Amino acid sequence: MFLLSQSIYSQQKIDPLYRVALGIATPGSGPDFMGHLFIYFGEDKTLLEEGTVYEFNMDRNDSILEEDASPIRRFLGEGHRLYLREYLVGIKTLQYRLENRSVFYYFLDLDQEDILSLKSELSKEKKRREGIALYDYNVFMKSCLTEMLKIINPYLLKNNFPAIEFFNVEEAFSGFKRFVSGELLFANNAPFTLAPKLAKHPAVMDVQKILPQYVQEIELTMAFYRSIESVDKDCSMNSEFIDLMEHLILEDSFLYDEPMFKLFKGIKKRCLKQDSFSNMIFLWYLKADKTKDKIKIENEFSEELG
Repeated sequence: MFLLSQSIYSQQKIDPLYRVALGIATPGSGPDFMGHLFIYFGEDKTLLEEGTVYEFNMDRNDSILEEDASPIRRFLGEGHRLYLREYLVGIKTLQYRLENRSVFYYFLDLDQEDILSLKSELSKEKKRREGIALYDYNVFMKSCLTEMLKIINPYLLKNNFPAIEFFNVEEAFSGFKRFVSGELLFANNAPFTLAPKLAKHPAVMDVQKILPQYVQEIELTMAFYRSIESVDKDCSMNSEFIDLMEHLILEDSFLYDEPMFKLFKGIKKRCLKQDSFSNMIFLWYLKADKTKDKIKIENEFSEELG
């Protein structure tokens, strides 16, 4: 996305530094009604479009559930295989954005050794589950959240952070009454109820949010329009400037044609390094969907992009 800053950074870095985050997607339809939890690994300073995701999830196409199974067992997803898979983070991000779901990334304060060890442990568990079909999924007791936190919590405890609380069925005997009520299960084992707790967890050092596609595009367009109003005021543009820009924003396909580049180069001379002009160029750059348009903006307005 930020091709200019990425190219500068790639020239400076020597050894990759990795960061890790728990990702939570907001509730969706069907089995995703409680949201979804996964873990993200990426190189430090890179964007969330780069990196790797590991997730536990139910294989909807692989089940040993009896045809006459009760509705409750079907609701819980019992009899389905619980897999651990690896994806490029961009694929998961795109999936949720197109499903009109937000994704929150909670970055954990772990050192490089622990991050790499955690990634290696997940890779080994992935291979183990590929070799042995484990039909142990349960939406509350053996899910994306429970199995991931069983692996992550020892690393938090090792670094003197509290464990992330959830209902662990393997340790359920001491809390059997609460287990029967189901209250603890729903409250602690649903990803969407875990999100606000994670935001306050002492091991979380940063939170990033990715909006659904249509929401992000609307917000970006509005920010771009507000930046144009600022340029109009700061640079004393003629009265037709706002009307012209409103038309171009509505006709989005014209925003990156050659006349637009000529217009902005002319405005640059008039604005004399106004911050509002740099902000407008930056938002124009963010709105560009095509790599060729971003590269052209980088070449023409490198000073404004910083």
